[in-house]
Amino acid sequence: MYDKDSVAWNTLFFGYLENGKTMEGLQLFDTMLRTGVVPTNFTYTTLSSACSRLRDHLAGELTHSKVIVSGTALDLPLYNALLDMYSTCGDNETALKIFRKIKKPDLVSGNSMISGYAENGYGEMAMTMTIFVQFRKSSFLTADEYTFAAVISAIGAFPAADYGKPLHGQVEKVGLSQSIYIASTLMSMYFCNGEVESAQKIFIGVPDKDVVLWTEIIAGHCRIGNAENSNRFFHGMLQEGHKADEFTLTSALNVCAEVATMRQAAELMFSNVTMPNLKCWNSMLAGYGYHGKAEEAFKMFNDILQHGLKPDHVTFISLLAACSHCGLVNQGIFFWNYMKENGLEDAEKLVMESPFGDECLRLWKILLSSCVSKGNRIIGIRVAKQILGIDAEDSATNVLLSNFFASTGRWGGGGVFQKLGER
Repeated sequence: MYDKDSVAWNTLFFGYLENGKTMEGLQLFDTMLRTGVVPTNFTYTTLSSACSRLRDHLAGELTHSKVIVSGTALDLPLYNALLDMYSTCGDNETALKIFRKIKKPDLVSGNSMISGYAENGYGEMAMTMTIFVQFRKSSFLTADEYTFAAVISAIGAFPAADYGKPLHGQVEKVGLSQSIYIASTLMSMYFCNGEVESAQKIFIGVPDKDVVLWTEIIAGHCRIGNAENSNRFFHGMLQEGHKADEFTLTSALNVCAEVATMRQAAELMFSNVTMPNLKCWNSMLAGYGYHGKAEEAFKMFNDILQHGLKPDHVTFISLLAACSHCGLVNQGIFFWNYMKENGLEDAEKLVMESPFGDECLRLWKILLSSCVSKGNRIIGIRVAKQILGIDAEDSATNVLLSNFFASTGRWGGGGVFQKLGER
């Protein structure tokens, strides 16, 4: 392996990617270039796929630019990898330009475009439908379950009679009505339109239900506030031998937490999890925080600690939201100080997502004081920028900033405030 050629390097890249070591694979590319080995189409395809997995738009653009500069003639797999990368990163404009350059797009090309527009929200629905219609008219492309699922997902909140039902009819016509992917998106669409019976018929019509489909029927009834049916389907899932994993349970809990009448259903689901992770706890906590159930939120925080889990900024946002709803200032200060002691990064994230509005400046100042006392220059500079952006003229703020710059050795006169604020 001392004389590694492009095939050997490509094998290494692919191995890293398949084993989830995406960042290591990208770093390996720099090593490859330094050895003088010329990348191939497969190399660039693998790199683009890695950028897509990381949702790293900048790295993806750099990879694309290297392809252009190298003069590489793009084949279909490389086109599709670039297309998927830009779609995944939300750059549909560039993705569409690449799509239009492909002389004979395949199913992967079409699905990447449709998924990209579908994931960008309802404002992109028209383009999704346009591409789908072109897709269906094509003589060499046949829509599969992923195509239909992406399109149905994009039009879910629009009137079912105009979009969802015609698509449902096409699904039936091509024989894909029992696909788990399609069934779950159809159920979601019907629940969004208040057509509960239609959603239930689809659920019943799928013989091999997985935990994702069960979660959709449970979450759907949660959305409409039907606790009885949510509980019934949840017990049905358990009786069928399915275990509620953290991902699917969190999805259902998040929906239940937003509906005041669904607290009992959420608590029942939560109680059936043997070892809930922090995401599950946070989902329940968010419900208590959202509805101002402070006592329940505080008790759940203690439970989180007793289970040996470390609260994150999402945990504290829910706790502070509960305090804010109930006007519990002292308790809010307690949780804020607790979080600061356990990590300035979490405190920074919390203020960025703070539900306190006008109180943000006060929180930033407290956080900057902590940065001074702990000597944390990196977070302190970011916090200083936030403070200057809110109130650059406040005298107390300037004294605080002066202390910070003096403690970090960055003091250079009043001009430093202006420079920092302009960045």
